Amino acid sequence: MSRLLSRSRLQSLPPQPPGRAPGWVGVSRGAALGIGLLCLMNLAEQFAAGSRSREVWLYSSDMLPDEISRGLLALCVPSMFLFCIRPALPAFLKLTCVLTLALPGFFCVQEVMAARQMVVDETVHYALLSRPIGVLMSLSVAAVGVFLGNTGLARGRSSLLTIVFIAAFTICTFPLLEIQTTGFSLLAGEEERADIVIVPTGGGGSGPRADLVEDRIRTASEIVQRTDGGRLLLLLSAEMGMQPDAESLRSLALDSGLADQQVSMIEVESEMGRWLKPATTAAAPGERCLIVAHWYQLARLKRLVQRGPVEIQLRPAIQRHAISGQNLIVLRESRLLLGEMAAPLLSFLSTMRLPSETDLPDPFGEPEAGAADEDLDSLFETISEEQTAADRGKSDKPSALNRSELQPGIPLVE
Repeated sequence: MSRLLSRSRLQSLPPQPPGRAPGWVGVSRGAALGIGLLCLMNLAEQFAAGSRSREVWLYSSDMLPDEISRGLLALCVPSMFLFCIRPALPAFLKLTCVLTLALPGFFCVQEVMAARQMVVDETVHYALLSRPIGVLMSLSVAAVGVFLGNTGLARGRSSLLTIVFIAAFTICTFPLLEIQTTGFSLLAGEEERADIVIVPTGGGGSGPRADLVEDRIRTASEIVQRTDGGRLLLLLSAEMGMQPDAESLRSLALDSGLADQQVSMIEVESEMGRWLKPATTAAAPGERCLIVAHWYQLARLKRLVQRGPVEIQLRPAIQRHAISGQNLIVLRESRLLLGEMAAPLLSFLSTMRLPSETDLPDPFGEPEAGAADEDLDSLFETISEEQTAADRGKSDKPSALNRSELQPGIPLVE
């Protein structure tokens, strides 16, 4: 009897709210949100650049056609967002999330295996593994949550702060991985030949940046010497308060084995996005262009080049001098790269018109200047016209139609 009473009391109690979920659930949801946002920015860049940009950020998609790669990106965005909002997904959506995580993971494993087979320096080897291993770790963290989302281990509320922090961490660390993998993959590539080699000096020639510019000019001079009729174009720009020393730069190029007629200079702005267009217009139609920069600048240059109308090759400078404050420089480049990655999506959102932004008049807004006077004039005209019609109606007798419409029992006053 007591057991029956206790059961009835428990059944009469209101349902208790779910408790707090384990911390790994919030981490998994945050990783999925970060992956979804990266795929969304990747899609925005591809649509903004059109056919010139076919790159998938998370993995190398050389084996897949462009349409399938974009379809996989488009499928990954809602799948990751749905899991982040509700981890306990139905079976069909759970299978979709598993597929969208398994295929990029498979391509990341292929990149790791290909990098391990390359005969390169140990430093280059680790740099080539940065992006695929980092992305593979993020995909694995999200996959754990997808597999265990419907179980009792994942029930409860996750911390919103944890989800936002892990998503921001996933997005902000991706440019660091991209900078290392892109820069050192081009360093491990084959030797290029170009008709015109472009070198941004960035206020070099003298001062603390002289060693960096010297490495770029020497690397570019070697490429020019391998091409018949090749030319070297030095971009003079003031950067960080340092004015370029044109004479020192020219003498450095001549000391590298180039003739005087092979070296030319133009003055450009210091910002990378602004000097790229005048630098490429200096090349004649049909000439092969190549830009020599340091490895940490190539990831951002690659995205800017893909948005331009001219196909340009990139080559990292052979680093013969130590870079002072390299960690701070790489952090600055990662911040700028993240801005370039998010620029197409932010541009699309800023130009998109919402239903609330249509050009309909605001019924609760203030009238424009002169609108009140026009409304009063029209009101007075309407009242005067109605008064005139009423005066005319009093002098006229009602018609037969009006007489028939009168109610019975009410006398007509003539």
